[in-house]
Amino acid sequence: MALEKLDPIVEIHPGINLASLPSEMVLQISSELDVTAGLNGQHPEFVRNLKLTHICSSWRKILYSSPLFWSHIDLGWPAEVVDHFLFNSKQCPLTLVSWDHEALGVLMRRTVRTASTKIDESRTRAAIDNLHRVQVLRFKPPFTRTGRRDGQSSNRLDIFNPSRTILSNPAPMLQELSLSNIHEEQTNENPFMGQLPQLRHLTLHRCPGLQPYAFHAPKLLSLKVQSAKGLSLSTIRLAVGAFPVLQSLTLEGYLQPFGGQQASLMESPVSAPRLQHLTIHPVGGTDRQISDWLQAMSLPEIRTVNLSYLSTTNNTCFHVFPKTADFIRLLASIIEVQLTFDNSSFHLGLLSNISRIGTSAVSELLQYNGLRDPPTASYHQALADSLASIPVALSPLAPLAFKIVIATPLPGPQFPVADTWGQLFALLTKVEELSVKSYLKVAITPIILALNSHTSCPALRSLEFTGIQVDAKSVLPMVRSRQSAGVGLKKLSFNDCQGLDARTLAGLAALIKPTDTADVPS
Repeated sequence: MALEKLDPIVEIHPGINLASLPSEMVLQISSELDVTAGLNGQHPEFVRNLKLTHICSSWRKILYSSPLFWSHIDLGWPAEVVDHFLFNSKQCPLTLVSWDHEALGVLMRRTVRTASTKIDESRTRAAIDNLHRVQVLRFKPPFTRTGRRDGQSSNRLDIFNPSRTILSNPAPMLQELSLSNIHEEQTNENPFMGQLPQLRHLTLHRCPGLQPYAFHAPKLLSLKVQSAKGLSLSTIRLAVGAFPVLQSLTLEGYLQPFGGQQASLMESPVSAPRLQHLTIHPVGGTDRQISDWLQAMSLPEIRTVNLSYLSTTNNTCFHVFPKTADFIRLLASIIEVQLTFDNSSFHLGLLSNISRIGTSAVSELLQYNGLRDPPTASYHQALADSLASIPVALSPLAPLAFKIVIATPLPGPQFPVADTWGQLFALLTKVEELSVKSYLKVAITPIILALNSHTSCPALRSLEFTGIQVDAKSVLPMVRSRQSAGVGLKKLSFNDCQGLDARTLAGLAALIKPTDTADVPS
C-alpha cells in the first residue's frame, strides 16, 4: 500500500533506543508534532503522522492502538488517506477540516501545506458518515467563477456543493464550529443547525445572510462574527438572546456601523446576563455609536472590553465607556493603565484585577487604538489632543490607586510636551507607581519636567525608567523638587538607560536614602 512506503521522519542517534520510550511519552511526542487545522490556513500534515509510525515497531504498535492519534482529518487529503485515518480513529471524537486556500495570497500559499482544495463526493460521503462523532468542524468551501444568464460572472459554489451536503446532517457531539463563505440558502431548514446540543464555540467568517441566532445551541459560550456585511443591532440582540449562557462575543471587520437604531434599542435594551468578554473591531463606525450601543446593554458580569480601529476624532476617542453601573464597576477594578505610542497609532490599555473564587487573574479590560495613519504634519498635535482628552475619560479612576505604564519608541520632537503630561498627571492623584519604557533610547524629558510639580501624581512613590535617554540636568531637580514639596520618591530605578553620570547618581542616592528602600542602579 502506498501509505506504508514512507521514509522515517527523524534521524535516530545511535545511542538512543526510541523503542524503549514509555507509551505515554510516545503519545505526548506525537501530540506535540501534530498540527491542528485552524482559521490561519494551517492544515494537519498527514505525512508527518504516518512517518511517526515507521520509527520502530514499538512506536507503530502504540500509535496504531491510539485512535486519538488519527482523529485530526483534513478532507483535502487524498481519499485513501482520509479512509486510512477514519478507519484507525475507530470511534474516537474527530476534528474535521475542509478549508479552501484559493483566496490566500501568494506568500501565505507558500507556507501552507495542503494536498487539495477540491472535495469530491467520496470524501464528502465519508464526512457525512462520521459527522455523528465530530467534535470540531472547520469548513470553508471553494468558490468558482461561473457565468450568469445576463452574461455577467459571479462567485458561486461548485455544482457539487459539499457544504450543502455536509451541513444537512445532524452533529450531536459538535463542540466547536467554524464556517466561512457559507450562504444562508445552503443551511436553511436543515437538521444540522437545529440540533447542536453540545456546541460551545461558533465562528462565522464571511457568511452572507447567515444569522447566528439560526443555530440552536443552548450551551454556546463563545460567538465570533467576522467580516460580516450589514451587521445590525437587531441581529446582535437576537444573537445574544438566543444563547442564554454566552460568555464571549466578538464582532470583527463588519462594514456597517451600528448607528441609526439607537432609539428603538433604548426602548428594548439587550440583556446578556452571562457575557464576560466583549470585542468590537469595526471597519467603520464612531465611538459615539459604540458608546450608545454599550449603554443600551445590560452586562452585569462583564469583565473585559476590547475596542480597536474606531474611526473617531481625537478629542473624543476615550469617551467610549458609557456612564453605566456595569462599566463603572469595571473601572473600579483597574490595576494598571498602559499608554503606548508608535509611528502610526496611540494605544490605551487598561488592566483589571479579576477575583475568581479565592484566586486573582489579570486581564485586559480595554484596548483602544487611535490615530491610525494621521498626516505627518499634525501628528504631534494629534497626540497632544488625545492625551488632553484622557483626564476626562479616565476621571472615574482619579480616586483609585493603580500603576501607569508609558511605552514610547517615538523620537524626540513628536513626543507630547510637558504641559500635556502635566494635565494627565494632575488627574492621577492616587497613582503610586509609574513606569516609562522605551527600547530605542528615546529622551523623555517632557515627562520628567511634568513630574516637577507637586500636583503631578502626588501619591507617587515608585518611578522606573527602562531603555531611555536620561537628561541628567532635569532628573535631579525633579527628584529634589518632589522631596522639598513633601511628595518625595521612595524608589527610583534606571534599567538599561543612557545619560547618567556618576555625579548625578550620587546626588540621587543622597536624596533617596536606603532607609526609604531606594534603588538607583547604574
